Amino acid sequence: MKLIRFGEPAKERPGLLLNDGTFIDTSGFRPTRVFDYDEEFFAGDGLAQLRESTHHRGHAAARVSHSVRLSPPIDRPSKIVCRSQLQGSRGREQDGTSEEPVIFFKSTTSLVGPNDPLVIPRGATKVDWEVRSCRGNWQKGALCLARRCA
Repeated sequence: MKLIRFGEPAKERPGLLLNDGTFIDTSGFRPTRVFDYDEEFFAGDGLAQLRESTHHRGHAAARVSHSVRLSPPIDRPSKIVCRSQLQGSRGREQDGTSEEPVIFFKSTTSLVGPNDPLVIPRGATKVDWEVRSCRGNWQKGALCLARRCA
């Protein structure tokens, strides 16, 4: 079960990618309706309730076409804290392999859907991107992307 959000910009709805590859709409799940995957959802018992609702009601949830636009799977995080540990050739490029992780923030506006265009800041001469393996760690409603993100 993986979180997805789908739909046109500013009209996204929460959903799930099930293990069989099916996309479902979770916006109507009850008893607690999933409005979106935001900090309030994660600060509370949202994931556990979503897991239970999916188990009991997932078979009846509306299916979502694979041609629909996917957006970032979370809505409006207040911060993104990343942890990176440079390894291998990348670490050697920057004075050797890092033994200690590097903690840094990413702008929340850096989140885009998998096929969305990147907005390049005015005056930028070089834009780099890299995401190798990330996972969300939720604590007190803050998103922490862990492992290798830059």
